[in-house]
Amino acid sequence: MYTPNHIPDQPLVSIAMCTYNGATSINAQMDSIIQQTYRHLEIVIVDDCSADNTPELIQAYQERDDRIRFYRNDKNLGYNKNFEKACLLTTGNYIAISDQDDIWDLNKIEVMMAKWDKESVFVYSISKDFFGDAPLEGDGTKPIRYYEGSMPEKLAFDSPIHGHACMFQRSLLKAALPFPDTTYYDWWLSMIASATDKVSCIKETLTHHRIRAGNSSRTLLDIKEKDERIEKVRRQCITHMEAFLSQPAGSIATRTILAKYILLLRRKKSNGFSWPLFSFFFTHRNIVFHYKRRQNVFSLLKNSFKKSFTGL
Repeated sequence: MYTPNHIPDQPLVSIAMCTYNGATSINAQMDSIIQQTYRHLEIVIVDDCSADNTPELIQAYQERDDRIRFYRNDKNLGYNKNFEKACLLTTGNYIAISDQDDIWDLNKIEVMMAKWDKESVFVYSISKDFFGDAPLEGDGTKPIRYYEGSMPEKLAFDSPIHGHACMFQRSLLKAALPFPDTTYYDWWLSMIASATDKVSCIKETLTHHRIRAGNSSRTLLDIKEKDERIEKVRRQCITHMEAFLSQPAGSIATRTILAKYILLLRRKKSNGFSWPLFSFFFTHRNIVFHYKRRQNVFSLLKNSFKKSFTGL
């Protein structure tokens, strides 16, 4: 059995993991967590009424590692509220989010803590998707898209941040709780962090994200009919941004641009060209296309034109 020794100069990092019917893949993730080179961890796991043997698998790990604290819900909360519960059950000043079916590099927490920008309340690393049982070795030549700073309006238009790759200081919970039912918890946390403090990126791939049919992030992407899918994504964008604007967060400039975008999306009833959206995208090109490292007028005009058809 592993019992951690208290290391005075090593802050406690809490890992908040939520599980639901994850028996086919949870062992790989649990192995990558308990073998982290950063040892001063507490591992808080909340199961959301799994119907398979996920709880039994976790309990077997708990018997071997005293750092694991395991909870089972009496009723299904859904992933948003379950992650909220898991975060509230943690005690460390640093919280790392974990999905049940990913695989972490064994030095993930050590690297993130060592390279943490001390001016930031929220940091995230790069993650790489994989299918099947194990990640494949890549050549690492794909350009990295990332965001850093205190302008949540940039994240609203294009966010490279995923919950399974993020860590944040406990102080963020005061501003971010409760997680709204109408948004994704990771988008919400990063938006609030960017609006109230600063978000930073550690530009290393430290998380390998398993793609499967049940991933919550793929629900809309899996809709086959294009017009239906685009319309639902537009509705989702409006809902998310309205949730953000319902809070007293963000500068006047941030709130103005998001309110204008919501208005234009609400007026869009089809996927035809929209001059108001084209004008909006090009006027705010440095925000809308913040992820593009090399920008010229021609490409920005082209991208604004393309986005004006869907608004997305």
